Amino acid sequence: MELGIGIDIISSYKRLSYTAWHAFAEFVDNSTQAYFLNKKILDEVFDEEGESLFVKIEYSAADNYIRIEDNSIGMDKSELENALFIGRKTKYSTGRSRYGMGMKTAACWLGDEWKITTKKLGENKAYVVHVDVNKIVRDKDPDLEEEVLTGKDPSEHYTIIEIKDLNQSFHGNTIHKIKEHLTSIYRVDFDTYGLQLYWQKNLIEGINFKDWLFENREGSPYYKSFEFEINSKKVHGWVGLLKPGHSSRRNAGFSIIQANRVIQGWPESSRPDRIFGEQEDGRNDLINQRVIGELFLEGFEVSHTKDKIIWMDDELEQLNDCLYEEAKEIVYFAKELKFKRALLDPPCTIANSLVWGLSSHYGDCR
Repeated sequence: MELGIGIDIISSYKRLSYTAWHAFAEFVDNSTQAYFLNKKILDEVFDEEGESLFVKIEYSAADNYIRIEDNSIGMDKSELENALFIGRKTKYSTGRSRYGMGMKTAACWLGDEWKITTKKLGENKAYVVHVDVNKIVRDKDPDLEEEVLTGKDPSEHYTIIEIKDLNQSFHGNTIHKIKEHLTSIYRVDFDTYGLQLYWQKNLIEGINFKDWLFENREGSPYYKSFEFEINSKKVHGWVGLLKPGHSSRRNAGFSIIQANRVIQGWPESSRPDRIFGEQEDGRNDLINQRVIGELFLEGFEVSHTKDKIIWMDDELEQLNDCLYEEAKEIVYFAKELKFKRALLDPPCTIANSLVWGLSSHYGDCR
């Protein structure tokens, strides 16, 4: 006796609890992960081409159509076959493509027909595969229509995914949120790796939250760096104080980041209850308007839609406790400092606090 998985399951992917931005993020994850695994080669090629890694997303409600294109390494035949095998884990389970499901589930969530065209750097062939979800389920036949395009220039490298017969439509506020969340999710890639991410031919600009922080006399932002471990898993990050003009409930909170990709963060940041209160969205106070930070995690479990951390055992409780201890001084100043007067000389209410004397990221109490 064996556990069987019916082919009909792919028709249920349209009912997964994706958000639009996390569905689109699956394709960006694949493109960026392929880049990271081939970074040395691709960086040399990009230098010669005068390019950098890009991912371009186009959506047409009128044509019921989505197109995602990248200039990453591309796939050969065996890599494409592996990418189309649902649930086959990658060898690089600590990266962004962990479970062997994301691209397939996201594509099926978005539409019932999709096509992959890919050409790997150094190869002279391109491959095209057509996926018709309704036909596969109706005929109980997983064999896919495929084409091999020969005589290709070995210097070409790309993957193009086209999705039709859409299950989802996006308008107004949803499109705004898609762009906003993609801005947040890939902000490390924009800054560190030069990723160019386009929505409807418009380049998505990155953000740096440390630009939002209050500054001391020397112009340095107020924040505290920290690192600790939870059950032998590493956590590092920072916590800071938002300045006037950026201080708001919408901007406050922590972004949770793993593999340099935001799992949960602005504009729907995490609010650990020991700092922000036990209400679902935190209390309506200065802490919930002024405290911001980033948590970089290593080795934690992530949901298959990559929109939340799956906390095991007492991990969340330990995180809350450690973060509360690290954020104490920032929380104090968030509550006590008055933005109506200059904050260049913060009050020394914490009599023997080391934070002002030892951290170069803080002002001083002279």
